[in-house]
Amino acid sequence: MKLIRLSGLILAMLCVMNGSSPLLANLSEGATNTAPIKDEYHTLTNAQGNSLQARILHVEGNTLFIRRTDNSIFKIELDQLSASSRSLAEDWDAHYGGDITPSQLTYLRNLGKPPVEKKPIAVKTKLPATDSNDRSKPFLLEPDRSVVWQPIDMLTDEFEGEHINGGKWHYDIKPWDDQSWSKDNTWVADGKLHLSANYEPHIGFGGVEQFYKLGIVISHGTTTYGYFEAKIKGCSLFPGVSPAAWLYNRPSEGSSAYPHVEFTSIDLARLQTAEYKTKLQATTDVSHIGLHLNCHYEELGQKMAMNHQTKPSICDNSWQAPWDPRDEFHIYAVETTPETITWYIDGKKVAQQENLYWHLPMNFSLSLGLRPPYIEWDEQFKRFPIPEQSTADGFPTEMQVEYIRAWTRQP
Repeated sequence: MKLIRLSGLILAMLCVMNGSSPLLANLSEGATNTAPIKDEYHTLTNAQGNSLQARILHVEGNTLFIRRTDNSIFKIELDQLSASSRSLAEDWDAHYGGDITPSQLTYLRNLGKPPVEKKPIAVKTKLPATDSNDRSKPFLLEPDRSVVWQPIDMLTDEFEGEHINGGKWHYDIKPWDDQSWSKDNTWVADGKLHLSANYEPHIGFGGVEQFYKLGIVISHGTTTYGYFEAKIKGCSLFPGVSPAAWLYNRPSEGSSAYPHVEFTSIDLARLQTAEYKTKLQATTDVSHIGLHLNCHYEELGQKMAMNHQTKPSICDNSWQAPWDPRDEFHIYAVETTPETITWYIDGKKVAQQENLYWHLPMNFSLSLGLRPPYIEWDEQFKRFPIPEQSTADGFPTEMQVEYIRAWTRQP
């Protein structure tokens, strides 16, 4: 149903052509009522002044569907936006709201919902078995054949035994924040690592009531630069639980060459997050693949921090998959060098950033983490459980890992 455009409001049209053209001036009172251009990017702002650039796709009731500049699709509640952005959305809807096709409307309405039968965004793919099973080198669609790769044994595991290799992995991890890890949620079977999440109310970290137990493994070994690859199948539940493969350093394991850097982390992939964590609270669909960077450092005597929310131009390198990560295994990888950080998915390069701070020795971790609706963030991004939303529905759920592999380039 189209929104009724409010009369007498001053329309604020902050439009950006391809994210780079100058902003159009606000329309003044009495100006000609010019329709917004349908497929341009607009600057949408909330009541606190936080903004993002997006194309408007559809307006339905209090929900605005948008597409960001990275092609990710989100939903935003209109009452979270500033008056000018709501007016812009209403004006756009008045002119173009009837243009959406029934199939497009069905797809948008199903964002974030578990598919009932056929998943409309899922595309089955088959990786070449000969290449993906070659353990001597990374799986790359366009490899540099002049590079000779040296395996990093302490960060490589095919999970072919009957038990977790305790010589390579910590898996009895103490809880932190909302995450209650349990070694009972981590096991090896059928040539795969299994990490599960199950409903189990208990008193967790800091004496806070928690509702779920989760699986995690963290490598004993560390390394700074290399090519890191994991073949993963996502968990069945969405939204609420996020499978992840990531590199990070413990704050106590710094580097004398970079004394101002305290903590860093690099995602190979963070799956099924169902939230982009922007202050506009736009939610992502199941095929949004988070490729995030995180860093705590000191600058001019001040403690600084950056992540995919506070510094997205550096830390958010996310990618929209044309398939559902729950359906089958996919290969997620990142290469770190002193100069760059480069992400690959199924052997294809999907993102790259200059390596500004990520020069510390890092552990490799595979984990399941809680996400909304089971948790929420405060202003400092600390996470808390939501008791009224925490149920056993959909649990247990698990992610599976066929292997992790790591290499360095030989000189």
